[in-house]
Amino acid sequence: MSNKRIIKNYMYNIIYETLILILPFLTASYISRVLGVDGIGESDYTASFAVVFSIVGKLGIDRYGSKHIAYKRDDKEKMTETFFNIWFLQVIATSVSTVLYLIYFLIFGNSLTLLFLLQFPIVLSAFLDISWFYIGLENFKKIVVRNTIIRVISVILIFTLVKSYDDLNKYILINSLASFFGCITYWISLSKYIGKPNLSKVNIKLYLKESLVYLLPQICIQFYTVVDQIIVGYLTTYADVGYYSQSLRVPKMSLAFITSLSTVLMPTIANLYEKNNIESIGKYLKKSLEITICIGVFGASSMAAVANKFVPVFFGEKFISITPYMMTISLIAIIIPIGLVFTNQFIIPTSKNKEYMIPIFSAAIVSLTLNFILIPFVGIVGAVVTVVLAEVTSTLLKIILVRKYLDIKMLFKGTYIYFLFGVINFAFVNTSTYFLETNFISLIISCFLCFACFGTLMVIFKNPIREELYDIYNRWHSKVSI
Repeated sequence: MSNKRIIKNYMYNIIYETLILILPFLTASYISRVLGVDGIGESDYTASFAVVFSIVGKLGIDRYGSKHIAYKRDDKEKMTETFFNIWFLQVIATSVSTVLYLIYFLIFGNSLTLLFLLQFPIVLSAFLDISWFYIGLENFKKIVVRNTIIRVISVILIFTLVKSYDDLNKYILINSLASFFGCITYWISLSKYIGKPNLSKVNIKLYLKESLVYLLPQICIQFYTVVDQIIVGYLTTYADVGYYSQSLRVPKMSLAFITSLSTVLMPTIANLYEKNNIESIGKYLKKSLEITICIGVFGASSMAAVANKFVPVFFGEKFISITPYMMTISLIAIIIPIGLVFTNQFIIPTSKNKEYMIPIFSAAIVSLTLNFILIPFVGIVGAVVTVVLAEVTSTLLKIILVRKYLDIKMLFKGTYIYFLFGVINFAFVNTSTYFLETNFISLIISCFLCFACFGTLMVIFKNPIREELYDIYNRWHSKVSI
């Protein structure tokens, strides 16, 4: 794939992820005030269950489906056969997951039974979620445009229909239906890319083993990304779930933006590996890691620096206690993207199943163990510490396990300076704005200082991205001069 196409897909993904970042920002501040801590907690608690059952229904196909489509995309007949083999397997798994979800909330739903029912479209969306197909084709435009329309409509409905805690049911239904209809849009132009299914050639057994290999890690991932909210709700209160989920919200929203490059490059790497172009894989990995670390460090240090102004302005005074939690959790904006570079751009495209599973299983064990030990004694603080340590465990193990295939020292060469930039950025902004009153203006000033400080450091001090930009400029300038 040409650099021009990679940049185009990356920009599409950036636009989409930026909208994903901005639209929840628009609603989160409003919803935190309208629904309050209890409403947020009940919504996120029930949504966590729906997400887990949805993940089980998709059978890990999100992780490997795009890889197989990328392998076969140059042959329409083979790609059609591959698509239906994978999707029929997804349908069977989702059917089982749907039945299990219905049984669960009917038996254990108690006072939240109606909310579990309203979250049901999230589980049903697993039947129709074929985003992996378009990612494999590297057709990000389809995903961006259609999902953006659905998300904008859902935001308008939230502001129009959700006015108080009494509208919690409406809020949940709007979000769950947005997820469902978003997946429906993937099917509108599918016939342009694949032919009709040949049922005599359908063989779901081809991918069943690989599905199980990827499903188990996906379930384990939920233990330290979703199930932690369930454990908080089970061991404490729904209000605590509200506090905890809000402290996670901004760092997790930023992750979508930071990890865009990993998503875009995964099918490219898979295609290069199929062609045994190992040298190009190494080059892509290094550049991707440099960009990811730079953006991740900037994001984490900035979130931590402005948290004391951001939380009361954005979420309201009721949530001010989550400020230190958000500052701590902001570390995942560095930790998770680094791990995803190795996962999405090497481990999955090259089918390194052991290297994929060990970090995830280990992180799940760390998460479950620490959550059940710490939460009963220190509440939300235990969950906050646990989520960071679980992600550190996962990323470190990935790096350790892939070092026999990759020159880790070479990949990280020159990137350590970004961590120094992050420390300086946090210290400068935090101290410069410490005595400012907490209001919207001081928040804007804090954000401006983050960009100004980090940007200045990037320009003044030698670093890989600056040198790359200089090289690009010099090549362009020499062409213009000629």
